[in-house]
Amino acid sequence: MGRANQALKNHTEARACYQRILEIEPEKATLVKDYLARVDLEEKKEAEEKAAWEEFEKGNEKAVAVLRLLEKLNQPEQINMYYCGGLELLSQIITDGTGQMLFRLNNGFSIISDNETVRSCLCQNSSAPFTDEFCISVLKVWNAVCRGNEENQRLLLQYSVVKECVVQLLASGNAEVQSQCLALLCLYTQTEHGLRLVTSLLDLHKLVGNLMNCLLHEEAFAERVLAVLDPLAEEQQFRILMRENYTTLFVPPFVRHLRNITPSSYSLLPSLISVMFSMNLDDVICRETALCKEFWEACLVALDQCSHCENKDVLSTVLGILIKISSSPSPTVRDYAVPISSRCLALVSCTDGHVITRSAGVLSFVLQQSHDAIEKAVREGVVKIMLKLLKCSGQTTTRYCIKTLAVCTAVSQQAREDLLKLDKKLQTLRRLVSGAGPVEAGNAALSLGHCLDIPGVATALVGTDVVLQLLRLAAGNPGNAEKPGNTRNTGNTQQNAAITLGKLCKAEPRHTMKLRELHGLEILHSCLRQNKEV
Repeated sequence: MGRANQALKNHTEARACYQRILEIEPEKATLVKDYLARVDLEEKKEAEEKAAWEEFEKGNEKAVAVLRLLEKLNQPEQINMYYCGGLELLSQIITDGTGQMLFRLNNGFSIISDNETVRSCLCQNSSAPFTDEFCISVLKVWNAVCRGNEENQRLLLQYSVVKECVVQLLASGNAEVQSQCLALLCLYTQTEHGLRLVTSLLDLHKLVGNLMNCLLHEEAFAERVLAVLDPLAEEQQFRILMRENYTTLFVPPFVRHLRNITPSSYSLLPSLISVMFSMNLDDVICRETALCKEFWEACLVALDQCSHCENKDVLSTVLGILIKISSSPSPTVRDYAVPISSRCLALVSCTDGHVITRSAGVLSFVLQQSHDAIEKAVREGVVKIMLKLLKCSGQTTTRYCIKTLAVCTAVSQQAREDLLKLDKKLQTLRRLVSGAGPVEAGNAALSLGHCLDIPGVATALVGTDVVLQLLRLAAGNPGNAEKPGNTRNTGNTQQNAAITLGKLCKAEPRHTMKLRELHGLEILHSCLRQNKEV
């Protein structure tokens, strides 16, 4: 019904029909959004076409000139320079929506795309003079008629010769041809409508391959290449399509730029890393990256190069993607855990807050994958550094630091002893148990439990409120900033607190007495029953 009304140009009725879909099947929201966007596009197209014809009928000079130039360009078998001149004038005249509409309504796309001379030049099959200049002129016209015009963008990519040449000409040896191709692609990828056209109509593997070649060999185009890739990488469907060739297409330019950081590349690298980060939002791709030795080696080189420069933005972005990749366990991460963690441990003394936070984040993920890395980090003073950061950190840094302590104290006796030596009553851990978010509190309880393996610790805690703190946490006290719906974190937190409480009471009977005074056994039993019911 909606489509029928749309075909009859009853746009209001079409929208109402599509909206009714949501009343029947609310899960079709994405489909309905697409239908409504088509109605909007159709209505906008009609209004613009009407306005364009009105301008032409009024004798608007530019409007009349568009039609005259198209008539001249419609003459077959002319020399390249003849077409180049007409196309150049056309690209200069089409500066607004009226010119764009008249170009479309007077078969401008087919006049150009169906011309055999044009096709031969665009496909690089012509040996005639001024072939490159001809390609540049055609691309300029397409840029002019498609800028901000969704219907023209759609129509242009309906032509097979256009779809092929836009991708193919990126590999042209002519810099201006490549530049105009990139400009056209940028027009498309900056809007949701254009992105949908690119991902559905172009040969994406060949497109990305040519874009990456530009990134590797044409530094002047790097910024625009990334402007095309960045919105594409944010599209889930694009990431899925790129899984098969990800390591061959994306990794080489990334590795090369990380290995050769210079002051001139400072502005480029954050955008490049942003593309890589978006690509690694796909779990399959993230696992591929985590297994890639070239990636880890390049990151080590980048950390060494950036740690001594004043510009910390690049360093921060490198650490950001390391957090993402190291969260995916792999044998390769374990192989590089020692050098990566050593560098991050050195970086937490940096004066830049983002670098400190992200260095701690990398440590929290990398250390849990390697006992060797933990032992080395403990020897290098990781416990002291983490405790220092916990005294004055925000929530994100606190989460990373307490997780690092939990990882280290789980396997290292020296880490536990260092923690007790620096904080005899474990005040820092107890403060987090009672006053942090669920994730941080759970890891604090876990670390506290690890320290109870050392004789005398439970006795030293007699007289403190540790039993009350752990009991509240085990009971799911809402004062610990739990997020609604985050049942997994809440469950792990309560479990960690309950286990630590059990170890505490087993090691020192006076804690058991305190637990009974607080009716702790009844509370824990009630919580256990509720969890089973859930």
